[in-house]
Amino acid sequence: MLLKAIIAVVLVTGTLSDTVKVSIYYEALCGDSIRFIAQQLHPNFPKLADYIDLDLVPYGKAVHSNIHGTYYFSCQHGPAECKGNVYQSCALSQNQGDRKNVEFVNCIMRRNPDHFVNVEKEDLSETSLFICLLFRGEQSNQPVTRL
Repeated sequence: MLLKAIIAVVLVTGTLSDTVKVSIYYEALCGDSIRFIAQQLHPNFPKLADYIDLDLVPYGKAVHSNIHGTYYFSCQHGPAECKGNVYQSCALSQNQGDRKNVEFVNCIMRRNPDHFVNVEKEDLSETSLFICLLFRGEQSNQPVTRL
């Protein structure tokens, strides 16, 4: 249903030279998010890629608080989901492009959260991903979903 709404917005507001910004907030361990990515976004993205500027945000229903400059997160599906959200956010922050990011998120969403950093992605620098995870608090004073 959401995909139909995205297509409708693209058809109504976009032209061949315009793109529509679409932000998708999802959760690393949410069954509905996994189904949406795997069954709707991933198979249909090639048809939409020229018309949308996709912003994948692994945050969903998480909540955060800033206590004395340190962010604390609570995720709907527990600490493992927060861990998965952080890993995905760090990987997505490497700006590999919408097509590669959709492929990566589709792949990672089908894995156990303990394997988030072990999934291979073309041009994804494992070193920079680990640096991002290790120093995320020092890199930015923003929530980790917006590195």
